[in-house]
Amino acid sequence: MTFSLVVALGAISARADEPSDRVTTGPTAEPSVQDQYKAMVVLATAQRKNQARISTQPLVAGSTDHTSETVNRYFSFLWRSSDVTYTAADDATFLRRASLALNGVPAGRQEAMAFLADDSPQKRAAKVEELLTNNRYADYWGFRLRAWIIDMREVAGESTDFLTLYHYARKAMAENRNWRQIAEDLLQSQDSTTNDGRANFGVYFDGKPNEFADAAVRLFLGVNLACAQCHDHPYITDWKRESYWGLAAYFARARVWSFNDDPNVVKIMERVPLLGRAEHSISTLPGGDFAVDQPYLSNGENRAVADIDEGEINIPDLKNVHIQPTPLGGLPVTDADSKPQSRRAQFVTWMVADKGFSRAVVNRLWLELTGRGFVADVEGFSPENEPDYEELLDELADGFVQHGHDLKWLMRTIVLSDVFQAAQGNSEDADVVWHQWKPRLLNSDQWHDSVVRVTGEEDRMYQVGAELAPLLAEERRSRQQKRKVLLAEAVVQLKKGRFAQLASQLPKFEAVSEDGIRDITEAERKQLKELRSQYANAGGLLKDTRGEARRSGSLSTESLCRMNGKLVSQCLQHGLAASQIASIPDVGERLDAVYLAVLGRHANELERTRLAGVGSDMSVKDTVKDLVWVLMQTAEFQTF
Repeated sequence: MTFSLVVALGAISARADEPSDRVTTGPTAEPSVQDQYKAMVVLATAQRKNQARISTQPLVAGSTDHTSETVNRYFSFLWRSSDVTYTAADDATFLRRASLALNGVPAGRQEAMAFLADDSPQKRAAKVEELLTNNRYADYWGFRLRAWIIDMREVAGESTDFLTLYHYARKAMAENRNWRQIAEDLLQSQDSTTNDGRANFGVYFDGKPNEFADAAVRLFLGVNLACAQCHDHPYITDWKRESYWGLAAYFARARVWSFNDDPNVVKIMERVPLLGRAEHSISTLPGGDFAVDQPYLSNGENRAVADIDEGEINIPDLKNVHIQPTPLGGLPVTDADSKPQSRRAQFVTWMVADKGFSRAVVNRLWLELTGRGFVADVEGFSPENEPDYEELLDELADGFVQHGHDLKWLMRTIVLSDVFQAAQGNSEDADVVWHQWKPRLLNSDQWHDSVVRVTGEEDRMYQVGAELAPLLAEERRSRQQKRKVLLAEAVVQLKKGRFAQLASQLPKFEAVSEDGIRDITEAERKQLKELRSQYANAGGLLKDTRGEARRSGSLSTESLCRMNGKLVSQCLQHGLAASQIASIPDVGERLDAVYLAVLGRHANELERTRLAGVGSDMSVKDTVKDLVWVLMQTAEFQTF
């Protein structure tokens, strides 16, 4: 797309989504490079005002088969030979564990009640399918993918845009992009951080070849070569200094440029496509895009990462010796620049073919979902570190490759296995009993969204979204019709001016039925403005509290945040759960409703006895709030 066409579309298409429909289509001065790029940004973000809705489209299921029976056979033999008794977790424990692991949030009260009452033998498998195709899967795992990248360094790269990085990560998870495609996206992207979230990977690591390569092997191979940067690795004889810099040479021709003042910006813009927001990139959290946080503030100007035609790398104290691209454990590639693929693309091709690529993600997801991996750390693979249960690791890694690097296939295999579904075993031998579950503290996203759900704040925000949705739809239909007229006017104007050749390049407007199209009334416009503001402000508060939860690093600050922080107080104050539960006529059902809402299970006999006096007071909303708060402070709620 040419620059002038971008500007034309920026005037016509983007502005038609904004509150004012005034459009300038007359002759204008030649736009600057910066103005041209601003038009691209407007186009890429114009959908933001129309996101107060819950997507009802289920996500793609991925490979619906799995190999959980392979896992079960392996461990069944191991447990029998070690005299370990296997006991399956009860339904409530499984539901809570699976919901938090796959969707980052516990089941709602009605959902938990229905699951516990279901006597179908296949209900656990059916629930896993439901969780994997729920939009909250993409919302949560978009955060996880972003966190995997962010957590690899303590200081954010200059100008990193964590919001667009999340947009990409969310979209990748919603579309079920396979792990190979995600690697290609992050390691080969050529674009700006504002236009394309994938570009943030290179910018986050400052575009430095060694940082770029180091991050790539850590994330995708589970290998940390940092000690070999300045000297041969002190403990791993196979990792020489040349190993580290040979990988860096694959990224020697990647550069990070500023869009504000770098003369190379024109070259960047000529090679990158204009990307609009895709439906799958839009969050369905309560608050939508407004509730998505940026873990750190972006610094400085917008930047882009792109390849250039030349550039070599040297080991720092050997200035005159160029290092050839060299795969880990392989020979230097002397003809890298005569191949049709870029150096970065060659790196990805080598990396994906290496068995460590699939082994690393198998280990990462076992750690994410069960708290334990085949090696103890996501970057723990090395020639000197023999994984536990290596035969099973290799079998799962091979299956992952055979299923097209499908993350959902791997998640099904883990979550439907006896290991994931086990209650605590009877052995203290950690080398034998993987399923000896130790409660894990909810991560910041799981805790944050759990509070929003169990207090009914999620329901309240979705109600606002439901009120807003038809008004937005009517307004959008009206603007689509106006846009159709504006595009026709633009064709006429372009043909009169300097860019007549661009008239034929304007997009063909999608057919819109004119039946029933009308301008929304002034009263509707006022209501739309109020509801949109209410929804955006509520989402903005959740964005702030999510950021606060991430920053609560020490045990003391985290405890205070989880007991009496802003999120807890505002959700208890505004959420619908307390009033809904207080309105239940039966005392016992009211008590049960609180336990189902907060812990996903029925109250047991001991709890019923101890709270017998409280139950009768729970027709008062404040009493319900108090009990909800108390249960949210228990280890059962704070862990999974």
